[in-house]
Amino acid sequence: MKKLVSINTVLFISIVGALFALLCMFFNAEGLNDYDPEGGESYITLYGEAHGIESFYDAELEGWGQFYSEGCRDLFIELSYYEGELLNDYMKAEDAEILDVIYDSLEGTPSHTQYFLDFYTAIKRDYPETVFHGTDIGHQYWNLGPYYLEYLEKAGLKDSDKYQRTLEVMEQGRAWYEDLDSDGEFRENLMVENFIWDYDRLVSEKGGEKVKIMGIYGGYHTNMKDNVMSTRLKNHYSDIISVRYVANKFLKADSYAVGFSYFGLTFVALLLIPNIIFGFTITDELRDALENKNMFLTITERVGEALICIVLLLFPANNPRAVIKPQICMFFSRRFEWFVLVVLFMAIYEIFWIRFFRSKKTVKDLYHSTCGVPFAGAILPCFAVFCLGVYAGNLVTIAAAVIFTIGHLGIHISCYKRYFSKN
Repeated sequence: MKKLVSINTVLFISIVGALFALLCMFFNAEGLNDYDPEGGESYITLYGEAHGIESFYDAELEGWGQFYSEGCRDLFIELSYYEGELLNDYMKAEDAEILDVIYDSLEGTPSHTQYFLDFYTAIKRDYPETVFHGTDIGHQYWNLGPYYLEYLEKAGLKDSDKYQRTLEVMEQGRAWYEDLDSDGEFRENLMVENFIWDYDRLVSEKGGEKVKIMGIYGGYHTNMKDNVMSTRLKNHYSDIISVRYVANKFLKADSYAVGFSYFGLTFVALLLIPNIIFGFTITDELRDALENKNMFLTITERVGEALICIVLLLFPANNPRAVIKPQICMFFSRRFEWFVLVVLFMAIYEIFWIRFFRSKKTVKDLYHSTCGVPFAGAILPCFAVFCLGVYAGNLVTIAAAVIFTIGHLGIHISCYKRYFSKN
């Protein structure tokens, strides 16, 4: 039996270790780090987002409000040239007919949501001098492109630069959709070219001085760790690029900010409920086996328990921080792999109690390994609280876990040795 437990334990540690390594690779793959110029001033600030998410639109609207208050008026967006021009005409119109046309053309895309309409409605209402610059390829070349060409023709602008530019961007979209490149290189090159074309034109209109602008693009195009649009723009314009990941607004947390943690409440309930049931169903054999005469360990355990209950409820940083939208995006906070371990350990902990309550409730049942974890009832809550402290970046939680571990695990090891030395 001892050999079997040992093998199971080694297997469990190996699996958890491998899982943790994979989690580290997965949750750090996106590299969602904001970026600022090294020593220079930022003129181009790109907001990295996932399309169609209400909270992201709200954060971008707040960001644009800040730029607008500082005198910025040019907003670059991941829409085509003709979509940007239509939005500029919408800003001058008395109704929302143009915006509705753009919205209808986006059917089947993540942006086809009420939040899209609300975002541009709010910009027209609150920031009426905004000028849009669409720098993507012509995604809607089959519906919105022809609509804008006809729109220009009715205005007598068939021979205008706008008409010619629209044809060029529509051709970009047609070429990309007819031969979709798997790595996106064709589109990325064109997005960079279109951005440079529009920004340089803007700078020229301002007398050659650099212009501060804000841009809103998908997170893929703003990852400064990859050779994508943002890094290529940095190489072209030197270090005047900043990147702000919208998701970070929801993923970051002050490790020591005081408030309420709903996950902490859940965690405490998962700890206390089985132990309360255990207190009402404990047998005389278990009561004798668990009798502890070491006052230091008893006090340490009680202090640790009290601290854990307080810190888990008190710090919102214990809450999971992730943005998950099926088929759209998944963003996770830093060290989220540690939170996954918390869930894993607590799941096994609950399995331990279920098995115990269905057993004969003997001392052997209490100390039987679960999923390869020896002393599962004693070890797992200690591990879980420690991992939660690491995830939250909170040394108080980690200290509470250490104090609790010394007392709780010390008592159980002492009782285990004493009982089985007699039996």
